[in-house]
Amino acid sequence: MKSLCSFTIKTFVLVTVFILFTASGSALGAGFALIEQGVSGLGNAYAGGAASDEDATTVFFNPDGLTRLDGQQFI
Repeated sequence: MKSLCSFTIKTFVLVTVFILFTASGSALGAGFALIEQGVSGLGNAYAGGAASDEDATTVFFNPDGLTRLDGQQFI
């Protein structure tokens, strides 16, 4: 009976460690899931691309915002 209990504890620990190692990569990768496409969008506290027409990154969320830009811009 003792070996069965020892086996289940070892199995539980191994499964838990496996889940922690496989799930940590997804959690770290989520840091790159930024909503905004440029620095000006981040400065607007995630208000969205439609809220600003400061630079050419507005085309990602609001293509009509390009009509309000002055001159040519390169990002």
